[in-house]
Amino acid sequence: MAYKQHFIEWFSGKQLPSYWTTTNNNGTNTFAMSDEADGGFSILNGGTNFSDAQINFGAKRQYAHNASIFIAVAKRVALGDSGSYDVGLSADNYIASSPSSKDFGCITVDTGNYDLKSSDGTANSATAGSIASDTSFHVHKLVFGSSNLVSSIDGVADITKTTNRPSTNLQPHCETFDNATELRIRYMECYNT
Repeated sequence: MAYKQHFIEWFSGKQLPSYWTTTNNNGTNTFAMSDEADGGFSILNGGTNFSDAQINFGAKRQYAHNASIFIAVAKRVALGDSGSYDVGLSADNYIASSPSSKDFGCITVDTGNYDLKSSDGTANSATAGSIASDTSFHVHKLVFGSSNLVSSIDGVADITKTTNRPSTNLQPHCETFDNATELRIRYMECYNT
C-alpha cells in the first residue's frame, strides 16, 4: 500500500535530523554536515576497499516501487578512484552487498557516466547513461513508474529502464562505497504519484 507522503529535506544546520539512520556497513565512515556554504551533508567512507556508508529511513518504506518520484541535489567530491555512490530509493539498508537480493532503484556514478541501477530482489542490473559525471552538484531525478524507471540529470532525461525494477515499497537511500568516496547531498524530495 502506498501512502501520499511528500518528503522534503534541506541538508543544512549542525546535524542530521533524528529520523535519518546512518549505517556503517563496513569500515570506519564519517557522517557530518559540511562547514562550507551550501555544502550539504557529507557521507565519507573509510577509504579502503569495501568500505560502505549510507543514510536511509531505517526501513520505513513509504514510497511505491511503481508510482513515486525521487529527487536529490548531490555531488561526488572527487573523481579518479574506483569508489562510487548511489542516490535513490531502496527497500534495504545495504545494497552494495549482494545487490541481486535487494529491491532498489538508484542513480549511480563512479569514474564514468551517471548510470541507472536497479534490482527486483532476484537480479540486479545497470544501464549505462550518456551524461558524464563530474564534481559539481547536479539534480538527480528518478521516476518509478508502472512499467519502467526513468532517470534524468539536471532536467535532461537520460535512461529508461524496464528490467529488474523493484517490487516492494521503498525508502530514501544515499550510499558511498570503496576508496574514500565522499558524497555531498544538499536537497532531497520524495513523493508518491
